[in-house]
Amino acid sequence: MTRTIPSAKAIIEEALNRNPDLEVNSLHANTFKLMLYYRSSYYEASVDSFLSDLDLPYKLRRQIKQKMLKPVRAADKEYSNFMEEVSRRVSQAFQPISGSIAELCAERELLRANLVKGVNFARRRERTDLTIYYPSISQCKRKHRIEVKNVTIRERATRGLVFDGDSLFGFFDDENEFTESNVEKLYFHILKDVITIPPAFNTAYRAKFKIMC
Repeated sequence: MTRTIPSAKAIIEEALNRNPDLEVNSLHANTFKLMLYYRSSYYEASVDSFLSDLDLPYKLRRQIKQKMLKPVRAADKEYSNFMEEVSRRVSQAFQPISGSIAELCAERELLRANLVKGVNFARRRERTDLTIYYPSISQCKRKHRIEVKNVTIRERATRGLVFDGDSLFGFFDDENEFTESNVEKLYFHILKDVITIPPAFNTAYRAKFKIMC
């Protein structure tokens, strides 16, 4: 059984190889069925691999496998098995918590700079994470929107700056993400005079992009 899930392109190509004349709705329906098949195969192969390391009688191993792959319903949602249910719920809980922690860390820095929440700045307003108002929210003459990103840049950071932010406050853990292309995009969309980066990033990296810290 397969231990990987094919890419979208590969699944589309497989469906069309089976029937090149599929119209768009049928193509979508067929690719969805293939996706479910590969997902099921992936989980089954993973369970088989896990159980193969255990010295269990065949009958007991089969019972455990059936239980692990049995569909689960939780909170009015159905999952293909308990592993999917657990991973989805943990992921759904972890991601917003992780994002909120990043925002609260950034908010703390504003508070440490003697800005007052609700007077000088607000959180999750103006379609962005943090908005600073000058001189105050009630007498605003100028405002500055801050996008807060966590762990990875990807395209979310630069895309967010295009529409929803004037600068970026990010917590990133991999200097390899700061490719020349990504840095150029960040320079284009945010304040171009100063960018701070983690102290662990080497001096050669700093010199390469002429980053002031």
